[in-house]
Amino acid sequence: MDNEKKILLLLFVLPLLLVLFYLNDGLFHYDSIVLAQAVEKTFGSRSLQPAINGRYGAVILTSFAYFPFWLFGQNADLAVRLTGAFFYAASIPAAYLFLRTLFASQLVGIYGAVLFASAPIYLSPNTFGKEHGVALFFVFSAFYFLLRGLQKKEKSMLILSAFFIIVAHTVREATLFFLPFYFFLVFVVKSKFCFGEKVKYVLVSYFVGICLLYFTYFDFIIQKTLFPEQVGTAYLIPRPELRRLAYSAIWQTTPILLLVSASIGILLGLQHKRTRMPAFFMFAWLGSSFLFFANISTFAARYLDVFIFGMCAFSAVALTRIKWKIASHLFCGYLVLSSLLLITPILSSRHEYNGQKNVGLWIENNTPVDSIIISQDDAPFISYYGKRTVFGPPVGNLTASIEFALSIREKVQNGTPVYLTISALFEDPDDINKNVLPRYLGFETNHTILSEDFHNAEVRLQRYYQIVWKLGLNSSRKSVKLPEEIST
Repeated sequence: MDNEKKILLLLFVLPLLLVLFYLNDGLFHYDSIVLAQAVEKTFGSRSLQPAINGRYGAVILTSFAYFPFWLFGQNADLAVRLTGAFFYAASIPAAYLFLRTLFASQLVGIYGAVLFASAPIYLSPNTFGKEHGVALFFVFSAFYFLLRGLQKKEKSMLILSAFFIIVAHTVREATLFFLPFYFFLVFVVKSKFCFGEKVKYVLVSYFVGICLLYFTYFDFIIQKTLFPEQVGTAYLIPRPELRRLAYSAIWQTTPILLLVSASIGILLGLQHKRTRMPAFFMFAWLGSSFLFFANISTFAARYLDVFIFGMCAFSAVALTRIKWKIASHLFCGYLVLSSLLLITPILSSRHEYNGQKNVGLWIENNTPVDSIIISQDDAPFISYYGKRTVFGPPVGNLTASIEFALSIREKVQNGTPVYLTISALFEDPDDINKNVLPRYLGFETNHTILSEDFHNAEVRLQRYYQIVWKLGLNSSRKSVKLPEEIST
């Protein structure tokens, strides 16, 4: 086995062992639950089903992993997590190939890849079923195939590159961000291909693929992004509070010496003639990725994985300028360990205990099959793990809340078991539901379970106690004292 193959193997195996060691005890995001349900429905209906925003590529890829689980009658929980873990590991050698080819330096590729593998913002979401690793595997591979095709004059590589970037769009639509950089390389990198050949093998291939996506389902994605109407839709909305969240996420999860070395790497890369073009390319990547992903309305720390990749690349450039290679190796190892020490306590905790999953399992094991559970954002976990019907209460509407309470009271009167979770009352402007529900319903037995908020939880624990009440009748129909757990 030659040296290059050994490097690629190590860059895959070591991250794979790391992510499997810290694999979350269950799915830990709304998108992950929907992906698992889409895969299961695909097998059940024998027709391809959509996940969030379609993301049919993620459904197809996860379906391959799910097949053996399906044969044994299992759900897609583990298949989704293993798919994310596998492609996270595969994205690291892909990142190496991209950086090595871009900077024409094997050491830049190795340092940048291992630093990125240990980045908390990137490692964490790939332990609980998010598709970031899947998307970036195809993005990094597309850039590598593009550079190799241009430099070696291999038209098959150019076509494959266009195919991979299209697949990346089907996995995560945010990969549209990379298109300006992709086409920049097409026309800037020196190549034996003439302009017409580049257009033929890259632009035409991509145009055919994106048209196919657009006329099947992608028009909906573009429409909701450019003209948002749905609550929760991600769109650009420059606000200082979002950028403060981004700064905080970077500061909390990135070793200070990595930030320093990345800053030095920017200066060194732009000054040296040999690295000026790739450094300019990565600097534009770095700055624009922050401006774009730090201003998305649904901002979460994991959105910054693209930005952190740029930081790792520049830190790698700085490390290669250290004269004593043993010192640069040791410094790189120190940065890797520093990053892992920031995130592994959280990952270790979630590997042992997934609060959302355990709430769902408790509901499955302790409530009748025909029960109704009142909840809000926890609904996907309760429906998936708890296998119960979930109702969400109205938000910020007194009339609607009264009507909701009356409908629930009627179900209780008819003998339907109804339960209320404390998280159903988290989003409750003016405490409308906290006051209305006790007026029409009685709070009977309750159970407390340790859970965790999955929103923006990639890099910090946000645990709380989930309380599940069995609801009964409040025959007085008068204003009553709120249960202490709600009022607090």
